[in-house]
Amino acid sequence: SWLTGEEIEDIVEEVTSDYIREKLWSASEDLLVRFEATTLGPALREEFEARKAFLYEQTESVVKIQAFWKGFKQRQEYLHRQQVFAGNVDSVVKIQSWFRMVTARKSYLSRLRYFEDHKNEIVKIQSLLRASKARDDYKALVGSENPPLTVIRKFVYLLDQSDLDFQEELEVARLREEVVTKIRANQQLEKDLNLMDIKIGLLVKNRITLEDVISHRKKLNKKKGGEIEILNNTDNKGIKSLSKERRKTLETYQQLFYLLQTKPSYLAKLIFQMPQNKSTKFMDTVIFTLYNYASNQREEYLLLKLFKTALEEEIKSKVDQVQDIVTGNPTVIKMVVSFNRGARGQNTLRQLLAPVVKEIIEDKALVINTNPVEVYKAWVNQLETQTGEASKLPYDVTTEQALTYPEVKNKLEASIENLRKVTDKVLGSIISSLDLLP
Repeated sequence: SWLTGEEIEDIVEEVTSDYIREKLWSASEDLLVRFEATTLGPALREEFEARKAFLYEQTESVVKIQAFWKGFKQRQEYLHRQQVFAGNVDSVVKIQSWFRMVTARKSYLSRLRYFEDHKNEIVKIQSLLRASKARDDYKALVGSENPPLTVIRKFVYLLDQSDLDFQEELEVARLREEVVTKIRANQQLEKDLNLMDIKIGLLVKNRITLEDVISHRKKLNKKKGGEIEILNNTDNKGIKSLSKERRKTLETYQQLFYLLQTKPSYLAKLIFQMPQNKSTKFMDTVIFTLYNYASNQREEYLLLKLFKTALEEEIKSKVDQVQDIVTGNPTVIKMVVSFNRGARGQNTLRQLLAPVVKEIIEDKALVINTNPVEVYKAWVNQLETQTGEASKLPYDVTTEQALTYPEVKNKLEASIENLRKVTDKVLGSIISSLDLLP
């Protein structure tokens, strides 16, 4: 149907009024917004403050709700991440293995490069550590009553005895016997040589004839040849060549000698039963031979034990006062001195005192003279040498007169001080080397 004129006018009028209203509102938009804000502001602030007060009043509940919500979100993310990992296990393992491999390789190469740059220092440190460990293990093996099994396992190879070790022990035993035999032979030859010197002296004084000297010389040569023959026979024969009775006798002597060595009280008492003029010969021919001249540690220990027991026996039976040890002539001291007069004792003294004695001898500025009269005379001679004139001081004086001069006193004090220093050096050398004494 067609619109009528009235309907068209109504529609135009309505559209026109709407357009005019829209233009009015558009022209007053800022004013309307400001009015609306002014109107709604207090209400919104009041609502905000009320909401804020409500939240403050419900803080615990709010925190709990937030915690539940955050926990829920985290669980959701965790489960999602876990599902991703569970669905890609092979990829995760491969990535982890590659990353660990790269990290380990980088660390290994860095460490290897560091070791290569410090190779010499590492070798020294390793050698020091191994040496220290070996020393500690050896101390534990020697000093501990129950060393650990690991230490014993390290040194168990030392217990293996080969044929070479057995042959070396036999050779050492044979050489010891030969040394003892030669020592006794040398001592006898020294005695014969001293007797020969005496006879030559008597020959010079026409106390004996030349035939006696020649006869003694023949005996000496014959005895020397006999000793050599005995040594050769001893080398060629052994225990197997002995008969049953002689072997039994030998075993009896072995038991006797073992008892005398390990029980020093018998020999200690026997020494003081010997006559004084025969004790030295008894010690040289019996005691030192019985202990094999202390050729090893065992026999040296047993000989020292005999010295100790004999000294106790001598103090118990002969010493009444302490000064008797110094003023008397103790037999045990003679034994010790006689034993240490051998080559080993002389070598030990040479090692102990040779450097100090050499230093004292080479010190040209060292002057030691504690005789006041000699110091006085040397001082007078020095004055005459310096002045070129005869001194007016008396040359022959007594000790008391010499000590009245200050110069003599000063020189004596300097000599005493030098003597004290030299004595301290010698004493210090002896004390610091006690372990080297036989």
